[in-house]
Amino acid sequence: MYDARGNVDAAVQPRPDFGAVMNYTLFGGITKSFGPGFTGFSGANASFDARVFGPYGTLTQSGIVGTTTLRDMDMLRLETRWAYSDPDNLVSYRAGDTISGGLAWTRPIRLGGLQVQRNFALRPDLVTLPLPSYSGSAAVPSTVDVYVNNIKALSQPVSTGPYQINNLPLLTGGGTARVVMQDAAGREVEASLPYFVSPTLLRQGLTDYTFEGGFPRLNYATQSNDYLHKPVASGGVRHGLFDWLTLEAHGEAGAGVYNAGSGAVASLASWGVISVAASASRFDERFGFQGYAAFDTQLWGVTVHAGSQRTFGAYNDLSGAISRYLPTQASFLNAFLQGTSATRVSARPPKALDTVSVGIPLPFDKSSINVSFIHLELSDRKRSEILNVSYSRPLIWDATVHVTAFTDLAGPCSRNPAAMAGACATPKAPILTEMRRQPIGLRLPRSAARSGNSAVPWAAHCRRRAQWQQSAAACSCRIGSTTPLPLSTPGSPALRSSTRTVRSARPTVTARS
Repeated sequence: MYDARGNVDAAVQPRPDFGAVMNYTLFGGITKSFGPGFTGFSGANASFDARVFGPYGTLTQSGIVGTTTLRDMDMLRLETRWAYSDPDNLVSYRAGDTISGGLAWTRPIRLGGLQVQRNFALRPDLVTLPLPSYSGSAAVPSTVDVYVNNIKALSQPVSTGPYQINNLPLLTGGGTARVVMQDAAGREVEASLPYFVSPTLLRQGLTDYTFEGGFPRLNYATQSNDYLHKPVASGGVRHGLFDWLTLEAHGEAGAGVYNAGSGAVASLASWGVISVAASASRFDERFGFQGYAAFDTQLWGVTVHAGSQRTFGAYNDLSGAISRYLPTQASFLNAFLQGTSATRVSARPPKALDTVSVGIPLPFDKSSINVSFIHLELSDRKRSEILNVSYSRPLIWDATVHVTAFTDLAGPCSRNPAAMAGACATPKAPILTEMRRQPIGLRLPRSAARSGNSAVPWAAHCRRRAQWQQSAAACSCRIGSTTPLPLSTPGSPALRSSTRTVRSARPTVTARS
């Protein structure tokens, strides 16, 4: 029996040293109208991420210092955290601001407290996913070569008799490897090995876990110290029972909610991977249930994913429970735009979330096309059916070009498709272009990032009326310009967009952040 990983016990021990580092990003924006008119400075900010590290862990502090048209110079704290990692036991400990761990069928939250988490990244040489094996028999001492995409991935000498090579170095996804056995006389025996490798599986005997407890954080990135004074706790475990079967479990409690569930991920040999899970909750003396199923495969180079998540009854989780403690700022904005009474934003899990995606590599080029469809039905029965088509191609100098077109087949945007094109090159400076057709005009926003990962968006409203849209940011409106305001979101809810027409004296060009 041979192991293609080689000597897995020769792990390099890291040497802890003292040091410090600070990352920063600078941003500024202006607002200008077409022709003679208003031109003004709309704000600037600097984002900082400072770290001090040593043998006793790493202290991290991040924040934003800046100004907008609505406020003078202000400071905003983002995260304060101390973290210590134990490479011998592959465990990381965190105290301060952190994000709870989660699974494919759960929703994490931000909280301030303590966290204990398995961290396989402390051992980069450790392979956590089960890899295929190949067995055969050699009449004379020979050499076994494994080819993936016509590239030699392994060359293993074998002795006379039966042999088995474990943990073949194959890429994630599906395909067919070519195995060639050659003896000293040059005679070759070739065989094919279909495989499917998925990162959602754990190797037999490995256990992954996360446990955290503390106080949920509210209004992250808009307020510095807003925590809910109700303790919560959550935890999750994954265990590789066999190489083809991984068991999962998750539980959370606090803020009036109790939630627990379990699931499994099973390999279907070279046909793909199937995932199933079920969970139940109790909130305000009401019970609910959630079911989840997904299937991933790759056939003839085409990657296919299909998943469905449904909730029944009054199902809820921590993310939805803590949303009722958020202020109604966003809801008042919706009420003003839509002319309705203010209601609190709901972050309950959706009633239905179905996804289907197909990735197709083009045989005549290095580019690929991805087509996806998402059916989303929120707890208030509002429905979206989003169709997305994207194209990507690698360029020179580690650059990649992306082109995306999408539309909502169930909403008012069903007759108004949007398109976006982008390019990303080293050092991480994306350049984006977007075209969106709307009933009252043509909107051609463009954005370009000049440093780090920041983007400076520009929107050209080529019409006599300005359409007010709310998505991930809320806006205050005045004649001739719009100014962005940060909008808080609880946990990871999807806020639906609202629209209202505002009369403007002339077309405008808007700088948004």
